[in-house]
Amino acid sequence: MGQASSLLRIAIENGAEDRELADSVLSHLEAEGFYNAYITDTDKYALELPRTEIIVPSGDLDAAEKLKKVLGVGKIKLSFLGDLDSDLTVRVGEDWLQVLEIKNERSTTENEEGETTDNNEENFEENLD
Repeated sequence: MGQASSLLRIAIENGAEDRELADSVLSHLEAEGFYNAYITDTDKYALELPRTEIIVPSGDLDAAEKLKKVLGVGKIKLSFLGDLDSDLTVRVGEDWLQVLEIKNERSTTENEEGETTDNNEENFEENLD
């Protein structure tokens, strides 16, 4: 893969009505080892995306695929329209709400059963399709 997770500069743009979604993506990425992520001010764009987009300006598709796997959602797009200071830009869509619901359901079920929470996000995309 291109850069190590902790070195990738990842801009997060809120593309959904709920501004807290970008915060939850940032927290999720930090928990997964992406420590150089930040939220951009996107109020001027007034985006309302049904599906999360991962914008790749540099052509590092391996990094984009890894990020998509960690998020569990996202359509990868080669474009220079993302944040110019980033290696990747995540435009958070409404589908991230479904990821959060799945995470909350798993967490609740696992806590009720007395098991530890599993951070494996691989099956999110299966549940979203």
